[in-house]
Amino acid sequence: MRGDRLSFGRWIALYVPLAAIFVVATVVVSACGGGGSSSTTGPSATTSATSSSTTGAAVPGTITATVQSIQGQNGKTLTVGVYDFDWTPGSPNTFVGLIYVPIAGDDFSSTVVVTGVGADGSPAETPATFQPGTYSVVFFVSAAGSAPEFFTEVRATVAGDISVSAPTWDSW
Repeated sequence: MRGDRLSFGRWIALYVPLAAIFVVATVVVSACGGGGSSSTTGPSATTSATSSSTTGAAVPGTITATVQSIQGQNGKTLTVGVYDFDWTPGSPNTFVGLIYVPIAGDDFSSTVVVTGVGADGSPAETPATFQPGTYSVVFFVSAAGSAPEFFTEVRATVAGDISVSAPTWDSW
């Protein structure tokens, strides 16, 4: 093939090592207690990798949360809640970070920085700064005034600013 395209052999040579890295990373995350919680309507979710903008000593940071391709939930609300304990269904709603995002479309994606929590329990105006440590980042989808219909949890370790992605929508 021409130099501007990868040949099938080169594509395989690139794809196989990347797939192996993904599998190893998934096993390491699972072995470290990073398994996700199951949803109210689907199979168990898997955790997503976090990335830190710092190296060395752990420092406080923000959490940027990403969801992709939420299907058929137009008009509902995505809530991203951060807990400073290993969250499970039925746990108290003692958020240390919180954000509400209106779902505007039948194929919805969003990236938001999690804010602090106001004295009244609602999201604050400014991004939250989290101390180094492990947090539960829980993604909820619900209609206004209703209990969450779907949710998934990702365990994330703050060591500087990090990004957390929800598992694929069909696994919630």
